[in-house]
Amino acid sequence: HEIVDAIKNALAARKRVIIEHFDLVYQKLGFNAQIIFGIGEEVRVYRPSIFGPSPLRIQQVAEENLKYRLMAHSAEDIVGKILKDVYDYEPKQLHSDVRHGFIIGFDRKPQIDLEELEQKTKEMISQDLPIAAGTGDFVMIGKDPFYCTGKRIHVKRTGAIEHFRLIKDYKFDPISGKYLMVGIVGEEPIEIFHEHAPIHVDRMHNDGAGKDDKDYR
Repeated sequence: HEIVDAIKNALAARKRVIIEHFDLVYQKLGFNAQIIFGIGEEVRVYRPSIFGPSPLRIQQVAEENLKYRLMAHSAEDIVGKILKDVYDYEPKQLHSDVRHGFIIGFDRKPQIDLEELEQKTKEMISQDLPIAAGTGDFVMIGKDPFYCTGKRIHVKRTGAIEHFRLIKDYKFDPISGKYLMVGIVGEEPIEIFHEHAPIHVDRMHNDGAGKDDKDYR
């Protein structure tokens, strides 16, 4: 009740209020937020009205799809550990997310068989090893530490990772200049974008010729 009173007093004074876990005070507060961020596997932004959506429903959706983020991040660390231990491959990497999955980016296209890497990853997953936060920026996969700055975003055991697979070719990202290894978890089919990006134009002529289609080849 003290938090609810503080929120109402701040709003009465024409202040903006940012509330973490708004769903916990929503019913006592008696009105909805103007903007809600639902953070699960994805970050979703809502602009509620008197007709909804309810913060309780937003919280439920975030919790339901969070499991994919936990599975994907755990699978990503297992792949990273195999790259390091088996392939002696530990370059500077780009790490990012895709829906129900992860991306590891490389400066050069790795000479690693993705079918083989997928199989090795599945074998480690099937061992049902415990995953727990370690000391410092490390997560424990079984008895082995692995560097990870998001060490609390994991499933508890490798066996909880469902339907892991790798996309069987490296995707080149023209923006970052990286070759991307893409891993997916869960049963839901994921659409992969196959269209080629336009060829980069290094420079345009100052004489106006750049407006001609031939200059965009």
